[in-house]
Amino acid sequence: MVQICIKGENLIIKLRGFEKIAALKGSLKIPFNCIERVAYVKELDDTEKEQIYPKMRLGGLSIGEIIYGRFTTGLGLAFFATKKLERSIVIYI
Repeated sequence: MVQICIKGENLIIKLRGFEKIAALKGSLKIPFNCIERVAYVKELDDTEKEQIYPKMRLGGLSIGEIIYGRFTTGLGLAFFATKKLERSIVIYI
């Protein structure tokens, strides 16, 4: 289960259990001033979906729709923690 909270000027994403092991990472700390925008994947057009889709795994797990860890995308390096990409949010940094 992923827990999202706000501490001061940061967005904190904590991974637990299987997600923490699969992603090879326990938490992410993202300063608000680094967040460009947030979008729901289902609402992105096909071009944007293609850009964010994981291409090469750099550390983590990818089995079908289950994606955890660091991957390269059309936009560069990305971190995923999702069981279904279509039902996820994207945080552009």
